[in-house]
Amino acid sequence: MTIFRLVERSVDGASIAFEYDDDGNPIKVGEAQLKINTDNPLLKSLNLGVLKTEYSWDNMGHIDKLVYKNGKDVVLSLDYTLNNDSQILSIVPPRPSTLLTIKKTIY
Repeated sequence: MTIFRLVERSVDGASIAFEYDDDGNPIKVGEAQLKINTDNPLLKSLNLGVLKTEYSWDNMGHIDKLVYKNGKDVVLSLDYTLNNDSQILSIVPPRPSTLLTIKKTIY
């Protein structure tokens, strides 16, 4: 079986390289570094310079928590609550003073 993987993409003269681990998971896209969970193929973190996004998943593979960091400082942390149909019921920011607008789009 042949598996094709994108190794480089050029747009308007700018080139973006892609790198993969031994399992075929992307680990680098341009300057962004991706970390995949060792026990499942879900994204654990995305790093771009000092900016970092950390992902947490429940046992069903649904988003559970997002943490945005600038260096070691947490900029925003969001906890997700889903119903039995995997629909987002709430996204809770860390402080009640944080204003967060959520728009639901149905396709």
